[in-house]
Amino acid sequence: MARFRTVSLWINDNFFLLVFLFTGLLAVIGNYAGVMAVLLAAALGFAVRHLVRDPRPKERKINTRYDDFGFPSGHAATSAAFALSLASTELFAPAAALCVLIALTRLSIKAHTWPQVTGGVLFGAAVAIATGATTANAF
Repeated sequence: MARFRTVSLWINDNFFLLVFLFTGLLAVIGNYAGVMAVLLAAALGFAVRHLVRDPRPKERKINTRYDDFGFPSGHAATSAAFALSLASTELFAPAAALCVLIALTRLSIKAHTWPQVTGGVLFGAAVAIATGATTANAF
């Protein structure tokens, strides 16, 4: 369990690195709609959090640098947009597993509640579908 907590904290602290890696992989394989989906999920998720203003759990185990609002989870949204951007490739299964892992890390360090994480996944999925990233065939 200590290793999972270490991974959870690393993912929390390196959100922008993850976004960079997600968009970089998508750009390398030529899925530019996926790049757009990941970037929009991150940016729009931040904007929606400030509109909804749903507070994060009081017992969270992290310091939030940017805001105290939790809906939708930006980590969950961007990882879902990334995974669905790979839906038509053989990379979908590992990307979907990574999305689940990231969602669980958000819960394990109490950065978000279940509804906030679920909302993030659904938000990221909606952005991926809206940008056409789910049907982009890069291979």
